[in-house]
Amino acid sequence: MANKLTGRARVHGLAGALTYTSFPANAFWMPQGATLTHEFQSTTDLKDPVTGEVIGLALGCETRTLSIEILFTSDADGPHTAANAAAGMPLPTAPCKVTLSAFADTNMNGFAIYKGGASKTVSPDGDAKMTLPLTIYVALSEAQVDALVAAVT
Repeated sequence: MANKLTGRARVHGLAGALTYTSFPANAFWMPQGATLTHEFQSTTDLKDPVTGEVIGLALGCETRTLSIEILFTSDADGPHTAANAAAGMPLPTAPCKVTLSAFADTNMNGFAIYKGGASKTVSPDGDAKMTLPLTIYVALSEAQVDALVAAVT
């Protein structure tokens, strides 16, 4: 018998697709968690020149900062070994474009730029994980992200 769900819906779990240039085509990863921050690179209070009272606000360069924690496993074709899983978790070359898609939270989808700062966590009694910090420039198209990455390298 199938379960019948009632009540309020909620988003559960984290799924989606992530690709970048040095990401092996056969790598298999599982997102373990993500933190998304909405920011503006510049904020300015607009003040009345006579009274000094704040009468408005100017916001510029809207960005989303996404820090995603990834667990890598051996690829689907095998062999299913720790070495195979480790080979699938290279650090990206900075800067590079990272394509994010199919996340339930659509604010996490788009074309991001990796600017460095990735970290790997390994321990004798736990899974190896990589945390990848990314910046999504909300107003930029894919072509603009490509041009920005190309201009820096």
